[in-house]
Amino acid sequence: MGFGVGEVKRAEQNMRQFLENAQNTLPQFKQEVTSIFPLFADGFDGDNDIATLLQSPVDPPGNWSTLNLQAYTSYMPEESRTYYLWLLMHGMQTRYPNRQTSYLIGLAAPGFSWEPVLSEAELVRDARIARAMNAPEISVFHLRGALERFGDDFVARFTDVVQAPSPNVEVSFSRTASLAIFAIFAADGLLDLRGSMLWLIFGFVFVHVCVNVLRARK
Repeated sequence: MGFGVGEVKRAEQNMRQFLENAQNTLPQFKQEVTSIFPLFADGFDGDNDIATLLQSPVDPPGNWSTLNLQAYTSYMPEESRTYYLWLLMHGMQTRYPNRQTSYLIGLAAPGFSWEPVLSEAELVRDARIARAMNAPEISVFHLRGALERFGDDFVARFTDVVQAPSPNVEVSFSRTASLAIFAIFAADGLLDLRGSMLWLIFGFVFVHVCVNVLRARK
């Protein structure tokens, strides 16, 4: 945790100063941050140790005009994707009760050859869930890959389908999705316990819970 902490803190301070200067001198200037859920959720316990560990300051510095969450459900097993997205969105609403979050959904096409992707129907499903959660903006990553896979008229077709009245999307409970979110907060807790014997105890409990959950899935 000691490596790079000073650089991250300086980056936070510089970014905070930049945002304050921009808002004071250019009131119309908007600043959007796009990041993954662990970096937004990091502040639930009043610190930013995950952001420091990953050397990616998000909040702090905070005070962004727009929050945009990378909600890539393609990384989850197919049966867990809707519940995982639902958990992410509720997590953002709890973390920022007075803010709206935009969502970057995907993956529509792999950035790396090994990355799993969503079908067009799955992208529509995720967009409808985001829309039902009052997301002000929904983006697809990445667009070039989506056009190559689904055709040049993808954007117009996708927009029409998502904005049209649609039946409710069923969201079923998933242990895997719950475990993924639990792991984020468990890791944050372990960072708080570093240097303490409680770290060892907490780690043992975490492994025990994971083993039992995986056994229950079989």
